[in-house]
Amino acid sequence: MSGVTGLSLYTLTEKTETAQLASFAKTPTVKQATAAFSAAAPTITTVDELLNNYKALSVALGSVGLSGVINQRALLKEVLTQDPKASKSYVNQVSDARFRQFATNFGSLSTDGGAKLKNASFIQNVNSNYVQNQFEKSIGKQDTYVQQSMYFTRLASGATGKDAMNSILADATLGAVVRGAYSLPSSVGGFDPSVQKTMLTAQGFDVTKLQDPAYVKNIAERYLLVNDQSASSSSSSLLSLFNGSTSSGNSILSTVEANTGGTSTGTSSSSNASLINLFA
Repeated sequence: MSGVTGLSLYTLTEKTETAQLASFAKTPTVKQATAAFSAAAPTITTVDELLNNYKALSVALGSVGLSGVINQRALLKEVLTQDPKASKSYVNQVSDARFRQFATNFGSLSTDGGAKLKNASFIQNVNSNYVQNQFEKSIGKQDTYVQQSMYFTRLASGATGKDAMNSILADATLGAVVRGAYSLPSSVGGFDPSVQKTMLTAQGFDVTKLQDPAYVKNIAERYLLVNDQSASSSSSSLLSLFNGSTSSGNSILSTVEANTGGTSTGTSSSSNASLINLFA
């Protein structure tokens, strides 16, 4: 896929994702991993048994995007055995929402003797999330920004209610996509959430619209376009497209294609030329 812009790769992947996921799930490494989890899960009755079963733990962590901490057993045991409702619990002391999700999925092992892990639907859900995360990681090897945009597209709608903005900012990837889409420096991610909320709102981000798939897609496309064009002197002109389109929920790529007659799978040079011509 060399030479293809992030926006084009994202659109192509989105259109073919169902078929690609089905094929990816059948690759030997992924198939062996999910089969191992399916076999092991019903036999696991305690937190220690999960932590000591490397294959099962790999899928459990991979299903929430935490594969990188698989060797931090003491930390993982703390996450799974503390009361997730207690303010001093680890999951409530860190901003990374993935730990909270891991505790939600597997914390019951400390109280139910593994009953939850015997549920076929639960096992299938964990495996599905594992496949999805591994698939997105494979896309990330081609373009990290596309991986992040896919993650945002999949999970942004889960941010609801009065804590919606905090949920977005608590997730490193969701927050990065939103901040990047509105051209805020990465350093803003270190600001207090209340300050970030003020800045994003001032830029036009409306967290209440994340239930609208078109709005979510526009944010993801905007993020990719900003990164695709970050080195271009035409960046400011390109971003003017979003002044009205993001709020209206119209697909950015559809607007580009409608005005250029192009397709989403063009090469980097042709895509950039079309975009620049659009705003000339």
